[in-house]
Amino acid sequence: MMIKGLRKKKGKIMKKIILITSCLCAFLFAANPVLTQGGERIFSKNTADNHKKELLVRITVSEREKIQQLINRHIPIQERHRDYIIVRVQADQIPVIESLALRYEIILDDASREIELLAETVDIAAFHNYQDMTDELAQVAIDHPDITYLTSYGQSVQGREMWAIKITDNPEAEEDEPEVRIVGAHHGDELMSVEIPLEMVHYLTDNYGSDPYVTSLVNEREIWIVPLVNPDGREAYSRYNANGYDLNRNYGYMWESGWNGGTGPFSEPETKAIRELSVENNFVLSLSFHTSGDVINYVWNYSPNPTPDESLIKYLSEGYGSYNTYWVTNGWDWYETHGDTNDFSFGCRSDMDWTIEVANSNFTAVWNANRDAILYMIDMADMGVRGVVTDARTGNPLEATVEVVGIQWPYYTDPALGDYHRPLLPGTYDLKFSANGYMPAIVRQVIVGEGSPTVVNVPLRKGKTSGAYNVVSCTIADPYNSHNNVTQPVWSLGAPDTKDAALGVAGNIVLDMGSKALILDKSGDDLKVHEGQPANNEGYSVYGSNGYSGPWTAIGNGNGTASFDLAGTGLSTVRYVKIVDDGDGNPNESRPGFDLNAVENLHYR
Repeated sequence: MMIKGLRKKKGKIMKKIILITSCLCAFLFAANPVLTQGGERIFSKNTADNHKKELLVRITVSEREKIQQLINRHIPIQERHRDYIIVRVQADQIPVIESLALRYEIILDDASREIELLAETVDIAAFHNYQDMTDELAQVAIDHPDITYLTSYGQSVQGREMWAIKITDNPEAEEDEPEVRIVGAHHGDELMSVEIPLEMVHYLTDNYGSDPYVTSLVNEREIWIVPLVNPDGREAYSRYNANGYDLNRNYGYMWESGWNGGTGPFSEPETKAIRELSVENNFVLSLSFHTSGDVINYVWNYSPNPTPDESLIKYLSEGYGSYNTYWVTNGWDWYETHGDTNDFSFGCRSDMDWTIEVANSNFTAVWNANRDAILYMIDMADMGVRGVVTDARTGNPLEATVEVVGIQWPYYTDPALGDYHRPLLPGTYDLKFSANGYMPAIVRQVIVGEGSPTVVNVPLRKGKTSGAYNVVSCTIADPYNSHNNVTQPVWSLGAPDTKDAALGVAGNIVLDMGSKALILDKSGDDLKVHEGQPANNEGYSVYGSNGYSGPWTAIGNGNGTASFDLAGTGLSTVRYVKIVDDGDGNPNESRPGFDLNAVENLHYR
């Protein structure tokens, strides 16, 4: 097996900022090293030991119902294959497995020694560690300055830079092009998940200008690649980040406690960084690489209910699978998770995102099975309909949404240019365009064909409509039952209408009013919370903040539709509104908790 050895290491020249960063990181790591204590790996003297000694256990099982019973008993699944699963459990959880009459085998009595097991079959040194990856990305940026932009978009718990590289023909500019995101290693012990995104960086840059297909993709897309989401975990060879949490359970969409997903939605700096990268760039299609297995997993992961774009998502999933023999499956059918990156991407950002599980050995075979499939996904980001939404009077770009009439699922413009990219299968559609402070517009009978996308540019005229723009996070708060909720969080967006989102008993939702539509403290009431129909005067609390994760300031309590004044709260402006259900009711209903129809900014014109 050769990974790093596939390409000769180039010069050690580094951009000055990267040299400074590397030296700083080296100093920090020397001062806060990975330690071994009583046979357990821990991250630092300053980090709480959130995990007692874990066992690695293989369980022979294929029925989803049995797997769900394990999940309901808080047994964390690390891998699922067609006829067995791998779990990480503590010794006192073994009786739970036995109570379900499942055959199991303890693979390792100390899961932290998993790297030793892997080393029996592969050359661990052949994989890129954090510094290897950093050096290679820096060299790529030096060698290909005309088509790359390397940036640190955040820092890990221990201060390691989180590198992202943008590959496009004008990397310093924002252009009207569909954007794609490819990430690896949410789990630090999944070594191959770093290699495939990193190799795609090399493939695109090395073949630009010589391969017409690659050249066209780079010229006509903005491709963001993040090879290593969890650098601290990679250095410690741990599934978790340095706070001991599973990053792929820490995203904000349908986050729940009990999944080792942190102390709340986006509690970890690594997931916050991915969120902010995703808000700054309206990704159309995304891929998240994991190990171990040969699986193409599509949304939803928290629910068996189909997405509104089910046909298109299945079409693209099968398209990826046509390049290999991977198992194409819905996430729920594979196994239930909450707070994962795929559900966040689609639920909060309307970015169709897949988990791609690959083998943790035999790089050449894994790369050959995925290279053309990745290129296919990059290509498909420009299918359907695209255009620009502007102010009809000034021509300025707008922070707007586009929906297919009858689906009511918002796709977002890039506020900098007003461009949108909405994937659609061939057909005829009615499209609705909306923006705070503007009258909505419907463009009917838009014909989408094969090949090039249909272009629909839309000017909007000033109006008085106002509502929340985007779902930041939602915690339905009914563990293992949130999929019974037949509503969608996005139904709380926009002006009051006929659809609403049930928050769940004691659940909550955080809404972004939009960067251009802040709620202001003026004379009289400032915002109005609309209850859905039929109105039951259900109870809730309202909080406000100018940061999506708080700190939260109480604005007031309400029952049913009610208006609220910022006066006396200490808040002069509010961008983010948090609505919390009062906890009454039956969590197993199809519409549990408060039914939120809309949050209206009463002063926005």
